[in-house]
Amino acid sequence: MSYDQIAAIYDADMGASMTLPDVDFYVRAARACVGPVLELGCGTGRILAALIDAGVDAVGIDRSAPMLERARRRSGAGARLLRMDMRELALDGGFALALLPYSLVTYLLDDGDWSALAKGLRRALRADGTILLDAFIPRPDLACAGWVRDYARPFEGRWLLRHKRVQREDNGCHRIERRYRLRGAFGGRTLVTRERIRPYAPTQLIALAERHLGHVLAIDYDYTLGRSADEARFCTLTVAGIG
Repeated sequence: MSYDQIAAIYDADMGASMTLPDVDFYVRAARACVGPVLELGCGTGRILAALIDAGVDAVGIDRSAPMLERARRRSGAGARLLRMDMRELALDGGFALALLPYSLVTYLLDDGDWSALAKGLRRALRADGTILLDAFIPRPDLACAGWVRDYARPFEGRWLLRHKRVQREDNGCHRIERRYRLRGAFGGRTLVTRERIRPYAPTQLIALAERHLGHVLAIDYDYTLGRSADEARFCTLTVAGIG
């Protein structure tokens, strides 16, 4: 699994690539609700730790054990963390809010995946619960034939380099390959990860949320209230609960 392989560098990699105020957005939403909060795909605890620091009663789940180990260090020994796939949620009720941040839903590749998520959330959320989810807005130039350099960033006194190749499949999914180089790391080899996602334009995201999860109450862009969709990078939906 890709995230198992990059857990040690995630915060300098994808974590550092998010430059928009998503953490503040989710903390505000969590503090405004009454009741416990469930974060799906909590990763290394980038958002979860901020929720806990803000006094939110939060539970984080992720399918990657190495990522959860990092989240434990970041969020504290008392943090409630569970290893679980979002398509196989096994949590009984009580949550007032479910968060699916940082384009987590792009790993839902078809209606079957969306239905499985909905089934688990229906069980986990209170009847009046709410769902917050986001996805990056696809760009026409996202797919490319060859490798392109993403960045070179300082990491623990060395330079972490990443190249990426995105290939569009006939079914609308994207196959993403990432190539990492870090002197003295990865057993002296170049680390390559591979994964499949399905990008969703805002109209597609809204339609899927309405079909599987519930009524869309609000649409925000780039985690900023009142921001226009023009040139936005992320679309966030607030969805009425399905409990």
